[in-house]
Amino acid sequence: MPLHWKIGPSVIWIRIEGYAAYGLRETIAQVMASPLYKPNQSLLLDRTGATDTPSSDELRMRAREIRNLSLYQCAILVGAKPQDLQFGRSLREFLKSEGIGSEVFTDAAEAKRWLSSEEEKHAKTV
Repeated sequence: MPLHWKIGPSVIWIRIEGYAAYGLRETIAQVMASPLYKPNQSLLLDRTGATDTPSSDELRMRAREIRNLSLYQCAILVGAKPQDLQFGRSLREFLKSEGIGSEVFTDAAEAKRWLSSEEEKHAKTV
């Protein structure tokens, strides 16, 4: 399966490998069915191994699907190619329109640092 996921104490991690255009909805349903799932976590969406090139309409639909996870933030990890970065920026804007704070990264460690720092800010305001 081209989508893999795991749930940590505060971060849901979804890794996409290859062509995964239609597997996100199913993956999100699996995550939500897990006894480890709880709302208000963060998401690390790792697309560094993805080969699909979704249209704007598909990105909008994916943002709506991600919204179902009841997240407050999402780090989008992409490759360094211009088309990967453009994908990340577009998805970031769609996620923001769904009320999910998000940023785009090409480095996993940087994405994890951002999630941690944002989690600390969120904890202080809740």
